[in-house]
Amino acid sequence: MSDVNRERDWFPLDNAAKIFPPITGRRKTTVFRISATLKKPVVYESIREALRLTLHRFPYFQVRIRRGFFWYYFDRISHLPPLERDPEYPCMWDPTRSPGIPLRIRISHGRIALEVAHALTDGMGALEFLKTLMASYLSIEEGLSIPSSPHLLSPFSTPHPEETEDSFARHYQPGIPSSSIPPRAFHVLGSLIPPGRYYITTGLVPSDGLRGLARSYHTTVTALLTALYFLSFHTIIREGKAKGSKPIIIQIPVNLRRLFPSQTMRNFFLLMFPRIDPRLGEYEFEEILSYVTHFMKMESTPKALAPQIRRNVGGERNPFARFVPVFLKDLVLSRMYEIMGDRRATSSLSNLGVVQVPEEMRPYIERFDFYPPPNPIMKICAGVITFGDTVSLSFGRLIHEPVVERVFFRWLTEKGLPVTIETNVQEDYHL
Repeated sequence: MSDVNRERDWFPLDNAAKIFPPITGRRKTTVFRISATLKKPVVYESIREALRLTLHRFPYFQVRIRRGFFWYYFDRISHLPPLERDPEYPCMWDPTRSPGIPLRIRISHGRIALEVAHALTDGMGALEFLKTLMASYLSIEEGLSIPSSPHLLSPFSTPHPEETEDSFARHYQPGIPSSSIPPRAFHVLGSLIPPGRYYITTGLVPSDGLRGLARSYHTTVTALLTALYFLSFHTIIREGKAKGSKPIIIQIPVNLRRLFPSQTMRNFFLLMFPRIDPRLGEYEFEEILSYVTHFMKMESTPKALAPQIRRNVGGERNPFARFVPVFLKDLVLSRMYEIMGDRRATSSLSNLGVVQVPEEMRPYIERFDFYPPPNPIMKICAGVITFGDTVSLSFGRLIHEPVVERVFFRWLTEKGLPVTIETNVQEDYHL
């Protein structure tokens, strides 16, 4: 953060963040989690001091969400965000309710879990914060000396001015066409579990084995997992466990920092929407995979994604959007999102990729996990993250039956990959 921004008591939400406060509720919390499991139990006093140091490096995360007259905004706070024991169900708190702090640290045994509202940052921004928090903790608790590294924002480094930038505004091109809206999508049926609960099922898979499987199909891990996710939904339709009267559409977030120059720690992602239509007949896995592989190559380019930036930023700059009071914006945006948002996708699959940390930290870390935000319309979403020799595949759902996860993990085991299941739902151990 620049000196000017460090002295400011408030700053606006970025373009992608503006949609989240109006749609946040007790089921759709818009909160996701990235956690690191260490090989030793976490010491409370040390993680508290590490959090203080890390927030000095990331001062723009030491904030609360406030409701202004025209827009929501972030207001600086002087105290630390909540540091608490990990509850049974993750991500089930409303970041817009008083005191409006969009970040929590939860600890249990060796696990350090960062839960963060999407209004504050995206998965990559949260991962950078968590890595710095871990480096601070290991320095305090283990006396570890961690040299400067391209894989870590040192807790003692100076924030770059671009870290607080709204990169959507910088890369907005007003002269290009806007992107189109996908059609309405198929959704899994099932009764919602009671409010306050969020069922997580994680499958741990050897990273070498999964990469080898992807290579055998001449594709990437993300494309392979996306195709398998399509196949899982297609299978439950084919087996009569759901009616496929709409296309299956999977939401795939794209980290725009890889495509557009940016060092922002705020939201900077867009979505791809590959789809298959079960009404056209049955699909084999290889058929789905070929489509997904080529779709991702074509759609994850600056030219393909720039129209989405054009549509989103252009809508924000509309005079109606700028000068209408926030209570009216809440009504309009929540209704628009209901029509144009979650109903346009069956589910989401977000892959944060391979976590890179300095070599000095690696012996202390067992693994990382990534839980997607709960979604009562999609009902089930997936998050993927890799560290060392372990890929963590986590499904978060708001319905009782693990119908999708069962198909997904059984396919992997049939391909010869060992899958270790962990869950906060006793019945899911028998997937």
